[in-house]
Amino acid sequence: MRALTVCTMFAVTLFQAAEPTGAAAILESLLFAFKLAPPTRIVGPPADAQRSLVKYRERDRLFKIEEHLNEIRDAWAKHFPSGSH
Repeated sequence: MRALTVCTMFAVTLFQAAEPTGAAAILESLLFAFKLAPPTRIVGPPADAQRSLVKYRERDRLFKIEEHLNEIRDAWAKHFPSGSH
């Protein structure tokens, strides 16, 4: 019986849709630390979940901007040390 269960789980996983949608797409992102699925794949969550996703995407965007600015600041400091002016 255990072998049948394992084979069934493998078959379901094998033939599962390549990209989950809705709550499954969010769950996949959280469980496997994947990049959050695009809004076109996340259709149908309740309004409060949609608001949370919008806030999450905005924080993620701001974090990436800040990270990029830090890289620019580090490169600038490397090429123009403060004591060399």
